[in-house]
Amino acid sequence: MKYCELKAFFRHGFAIQEEKTTPDEHCFIDQVAEKAKRYHLTFPLLAFVEGLRPASYLASSLLTGLEPFAELFFPTDTYKKLVTFVGKRKSLEQLVEKLGE
Repeated sequence: MKYCELKAFFRHGFAIQEEKTTPDEHCFIDQVAEKAKRYHLTFPLLAFVEGLRPASYLASSLLTGLEPFAELFFPTDTYKKLVTFVGKRKSLEQLVEKLGE
């Protein structure tokens, strides 16, 4: 394979794909924002999410590794939703927007 063919082959291999939030994630964002506002934890959660955003992929990987231990305390499906939620920066941005309202 020639260099130009190889370059064309790998051009989009490392591109970050557009992240789309599902309706289930929108519901999760609404629930989190509603509970934060109800318990007056909007600012601490906003600060935590803003600090988490640059390392969201790392945090998602860490949460995946801790899954066997977390299953003792949290329902499995809820924990998996949290892991996928933290792994998507678009979801975190939408949560910040929702908390800012």
